[in-house]
Amino acid sequence: MKPAVKQSSFLGFLLVVFLTLALLGTQSSCRKSNSILSDSKAAPSFSTDTLSFDTLFTSIGSTTGSFKIYNPYSQTLRISDIYLQSGASSVFYINVDGVSASTFKNIDIPANDSIYVFVGVKPNVNNQNTPLVIDENIVFICNNNKRQVTVEAWGQDAYFHVYEEIQTSTWKNDKPHVLLRSCLVDTNATLTIEAGAKIYCHPRAYLLVSGAIQAIGTKQDSILFRGDRLERFYDELPGQWGGIVFLRNAASGSTFEHCIIKNATSAFILGSTYAPDANVSLQLSNFYFNSAPSVTINKCKIYNCQENAIFGFNSIANVNNTLIYNCSKECVNIAFGGQYHFKHCTIANYTSNTIDHSSPCLVIGNYMVFNGTGALAQVDATFDNSMVIGNIFNKADKYNNNYEVYIDHALGFNAGAPFNYSFTNCLLQIEPTLIDATKLNNCAVNLDWSGLFYNRTADNYHLVSTSAARNAGDATIGLVDDLDDVIRNGNPDVGCYEY
Repeated sequence: MKPAVKQSSFLGFLLVVFLTLALLGTQSSCRKSNSILSDSKAAPSFSTDTLSFDTLFTSIGSTTGSFKIYNPYSQTLRISDIYLQSGASSVFYINVDGVSASTFKNIDIPANDSIYVFVGVKPNVNNQNTPLVIDENIVFICNNNKRQVTVEAWGQDAYFHVYEEIQTSTWKNDKPHVLLRSCLVDTNATLTIEAGAKIYCHPRAYLLVSGAIQAIGTKQDSILFRGDRLERFYDELPGQWGGIVFLRNAASGSTFEHCIIKNATSAFILGSTYAPDANVSLQLSNFYFNSAPSVTINKCKIYNCQENAIFGFNSIANVNNTLIYNCSKECVNIAFGGQYHFKHCTIANYTSNTIDHSSPCLVIGNYMVFNGTGALAQVDATFDNSMVIGNIFNKADKYNNNYEVYIDHALGFNAGAPFNYSFTNCLLQIEPTLIDATKLNNCAVNLDWSGLFYNRTADNYHLVSTSAARNAGDATIGLVDDLDDVIRNGNPDVGCYEY
């Protein structure tokens, strides 16, 4: 007889069904409700009521801003409409939960959940010399309740320059100048830049110079060169634009005074034989000294460069009362001879959030190699009442050196070109065995530099009263004032600032 077996199997089957139904019931009770909340008072909340953008140039878009829409309820919340109040004419554009459009219908937010709204802006503000506020409302309709988030930006019209061959002319200071593509100051032309002018440059845009530039600012109205993204994130980011490139045979007499040059790849490239990125063979014969460009840099600040502040090929540069700091490679690289004279300069390099300081501040070299062929060029470099310091200690770089000055002799080549350099009344961080001691005249070497500056971490390189740079200069160098136009006393301080 088998009825008992059948009864046992049936009871087991009922137990499995019961447990399964119980488990399903438990899971069902844990799930969020999928029903749409229709309460007339129900409405979403937002992470902000106003989304703001920094100043933007006409026709150049912003980075993307964002905010969140929250559903604080235990049921799904449906937003029946999302739209820009100005409609298709708006300069703003939106993306809701990963979809780009100007209007949206029936956007559901699950219970106790949220979604993102991304916003961008491309201003259209023509013939406005001063920034103009642009605002817009993003409207949300939910259960006949109207909510909105305001978005705002400052739009600025500008002079735009694209692949220009610049003839003798003046760039005025009434509106910013934006280099969208590289431009060339033509042979025998002089570009004059008014005090207070602001030059904003697009990524990979270079200002090439075959003629001359006169960029003379003042302490109150300095001339600014920087990248064209104005959001705060980009304020100190290196490598946002190319730099200023002086070509071989450029006209002599270019001057930069009271200028700020920041965030370039290399701020100054002196003596290049071709435009960056051009597919033109580099010939050593193009680098003779008789084709050297000549540049004077007075009372400037050059910083946050992806490569160098000053990179020279057999050129001429006179640099006075200038602050150079924070470059990913060498601040000053005299790569292949030339005449360079630095007076009362502060050259400093420290690792930061955006700079990996792994090369010396200063390299002086007299040779180059191209396609296996080496060439030498005479070096004449002087550094007077200047400092070259940083935090490269105990961090060997590509030169197998952990000091801030590197003398790059042409080892293995015929020493047929004079290698002249000197440091007079300077503060230096050097490797004594790598530098000819006769080249150091009354210099302070490898001291504790921690008490030199007012606040180096905030990029304030003014001196403190106890600084080792105080009264350590040579009065015969002859610069009467400093970067801030402060008169130097009878015993001048070393560096660009007088205490």
